[in-house]
Amino acid sequence: MYCQLAGVPYWMQKTKRIVLIASLSIFSCKCFSQLVLKNKLLVPIEVCIGWNQDIGKWRGYETKGWFTIYPGQTIRPGLTFTSNHDFFLYYARTTTGVFNEVTKGITLLVNPTSSFDIKNADTENPKKQNPNYQWKAFKTRRVSFKKGQKRKYIFEITILNIISNT
Repeated sequence: MYCQLAGVPYWMQKTKRIVLIASLSIFSCKCFSQLVLKNKLLVPIEVCIGWNQDIGKWRGYETKGWFTIYPGQTIRPGLTFTSNHDFFLYYARTTTGVFNEVTKGITLLVNPTSSFDIKNADTENPKKQNPNYQWKAFKTRRVSFKKGQKRKYIFEITILNIISNT
């Protein structure tokens, strides 16, 4: 069977189309980078993360937690960065409540007693629906990737980035 327009056999035209589609998908895909959290403390910690979401008609902050991380343990909370210059927010506490509350940062909603995933965590609406939610000051961590750099960001949680107010 021949293609009427180009005079090329149908099987050859189909093969070229498959190669072209495969090539375009390899070169046009975005590189996503995954957040990795590592506990560098000697005690277990609980962490929640936040990020600014911009998907279609919905735009706002989302928070997700609690992730229990034991000393030396590494976890992947499921957050991916979609650009070379991005940021995420975090709030960390020890499971024994040893450290003081941070007072500076972006204030977002969390569920203090159980796992959560809160959309619009920077507005009053979720708190009206669940009075158990509390406002916590999250710290900001900026992330930058250079061309050719490994597409994974490991954030090591230390005593300084839990108790400091910067």
